[in-house]
Amino acid sequence: IRGLYRAVHPSRNLESIPGIGEQSASVFVFFVHDVKRFGSQGEFRAWTGMIPRSSQSSNVEKKGLRLTQAGPSLVKAYAYLCAESARRWDPQIAAIYYDQMVNKGKHHTQAVCACATHLMDRVRTVLREDKPYELRDVDGRPVSKKEAREIIAQRYTVPDGVRQQTNQRARKAREEKREEDKEKRRSRRRTKGADVGTSPQPGQASPPPYLCILPQYPASVKCPRPARSHESPASTGYSVVKVPYKEPTPLDMT
Repeated sequence: IRGLYRAVHPSRNLESIPGIGEQSASVFVFFVHDVKRFGSQGEFRAWTGMIPRSSQSSNVEKKGLRLTQAGPSLVKAYAYLCAESARRWDPQIAAIYYDQMVNKGKHHTQAVCACATHLMDRVRTVLREDKPYELRDVDGRPVSKKEAREIIAQRYTVPDGVRQQTNQRARKAREEKREEDKEKRRSRRRTKGADVGTSPQPGQASPPPYLCILPQYPASVKCPRPARSHESPASTGYSVVKVPYKEPTPLDMT
């Protein structure tokens, strides 16, 4: 794979982007193939799947939706991992991460996904222009690696209190989502139990619902096995007993 990558991308300019090494660069090169097939930056972002879903109605557009997850899984995975490293070396990526965490209240994963989107924009630009990437400050001034690290440490270090707060908010949202899913499952079980029974014919009263089949055998007799498809219940000691359905209590649901 390494030999094929160097043959397809001899300049290896992708590796000049902070956070991208030879392995991740080979993944991007082979999946993108011909960068000219993407007519715009929007098309490339849509292909990577690192953009949020769109939900619009009239003049209203929802914000904060999940990623589309439309692109190749390997591309998304490496984009996330590279962005996690790039935010520590590139002041522009670090500024995006800081803004997402501090100003917009996102948790770490959401902030890194936003960085990954901008990192993939740089991948497209480098492949299209076939030029090495140059580190720059947010104002466009070229900087060295040492200066970039100093800028990030001075301006774009997320306070521990903010990081802890966003993590607690995300944890609370996950717990609320789990409770909501549990309640939906309970509601479906109650609805399913209420529907057990025979559908009445037109003009007939609804018969009482029946729910279960119970074995009947003397207490001194060992429990027989269930009847198979070719056997009758009587031959195995089972008989059908209709039991009126009762609404389960909360204790029964657990």
